[in-house]
Amino acid sequence: MDLSTTAIDALVGKVRFNDAGLVAAIAQDAEKGDTSGHTQTVHDLLVDCDGDTLLMKITQVGAACHTGERTCFFTSVKQL
Repeated sequence: MDLSTTAIDALVGKVRFNDAGLVAAIAQDAEKGDTSGHTQTVHDLLVDCDGDTLLMKITQVGAACHTGERTCFFTSVKQL
């Protein structure tokens, strides 16, 4: 996909950076599905080559996003 500079700038503009230029990550000890019944079963956890990204392989039942969408990644850069 060939993205224009405008589309990339719009995408980066949606990301919240702190004063050090980092994006916050929060780990929570919560039980997904306690009230909704929506669950995610983790099958594998992978680390990328330089150790700064984790990928979880899951089976999902129901929505993952608080908006009711199946995923939190439902806005295409093309829509920005």
